[in-house]
Amino acid sequence: MKRFVFLLPIFLFVFGCVIVVGNGGCYHLKKKSFNVEEQSKFIIKKPITLKVKTRGFIKTIFVSPSNGDELTVNTKVNATASTNFDNFKVKVEENNGTVFVHSVFKPEKNGISVCNLRGISEIRIKIPSNVEKIIYDTSSTDLKCNGVNVKTVKIDTSSGDAFFEKSNVKNLKVDTSSGDISLKKVEGESLNVDTSSGDLIVENCKISDFSGNTSSGDIVFNSFNKIKTAEIDTSSGDCKSNSIVKLENASIETSSGDVVLK
Repeated sequence: MKRFVFLLPIFLFVFGCVIVVGNGGCYHLKKKSFNVEEQSKFIIKKPITLKVKTRGFIKTIFVSPSNGDELTVNTKVNATASTNFDNFKVKVEENNGTVFVHSVFKPEKNGISVCNLRGISEIRIKIPSNVEKIIYDTSSTDLKCNGVNVKTVKIDTSSGDAFFEKSNVKNLKVDTSSGDISLKKVEGESLNVDTSSGDLIVENCKISDFSGNTSSGDIVFNSFNKIKTAEIDTSSGDCKSNSIVKLENASIETSSGDVVLK
């Protein structure tokens, strides 16, 4: 018993140190103010690919169609945050038929840390009709697309939501972790969605081939949806519809979840 009493303070000290180290990422960061307002413009005459990569500091990326053949990228940051970097900007460049939009942090050592982000931190992109492919690689950033018309969209996001509305995407592939996906009035041939710890909401869409895979999340169909072929797999989540879903062929598999379709 005496031995246990003697060891207990040591155990508590070590355990306390583990807690402090594990949660100390924010405590050692200084609060800073960031004010960035930038615009980049490109005249697009040929089909191109748009690649967007952000990490942690941008809250939302908005994508919408432009007038004519101009591609514009507007960055607006008026925010405070505790970070391990002093300067931030969004770099936009064109090379061999691809427009790259990516965030730059200085100084950057062994990745970035952002805590308590407050204020405006966003990128607004307007794309012309000859943008054929969009690739997103984001972390802790929401993506909102409205009215886009592209052949291929590929999204890989962590801790961020993805919203598509009134869009026509021939091939859409979304892979999210800890993020929800919302599709409203979307038309396309192939839609492949894989989400972990997030819900998939489909509303008033017309899709030829639909594949949805969720873990610890629900798949919900709202309003009228027309889908030719559907392959749905959920784990610890429900698959349900709140209105009529027209399915020609469907394969639905669920583990620890319910299936309710109208």
